[in-house]
Amino acid sequence: MIKKYLLGVQKSVNMKQTKMQKIITLDTLIAKGIKEEQVLQRNIARRLKESANQQDELLRTFHFIVQSLALYKSDLKSEGASPLEDRYLNEKIPVLIKLIDRYRDIDDDKKKRN
Repeated sequence: MIKKYLLGVQKSVNMKQTKMQKIITLDTLIAKGIKEEQVLQRNIARRLKESANQQDELLRTFHFIVQSLALYKSDLKSEGASPLEDRYLNEKIPVLIKLIDRYRDIDDDKKKRN
């Protein structure tokens, strides 16, 4: 679910839309991101029980992505463009997806060994 959300964010950021359409899309993504953050927190607490640092890293990165969406929306409302937020989201989303996959694979390997 989180990966699907993140890929949707990246697609929406890169999609050509009018300013108003993009603002509406960002509103939806921000609201969904807040809910997804709670789901992520529950899931990683179960999968990464012994590593508070890894949990914090994933949550912090996800939170910054949702914050970046809010900044992007604010920039669109006031200035009309936000190349810094575009770049940040396009750089950080793939990194976060890789981290999620890596930690999931580590957890799956541990389960197989037990």
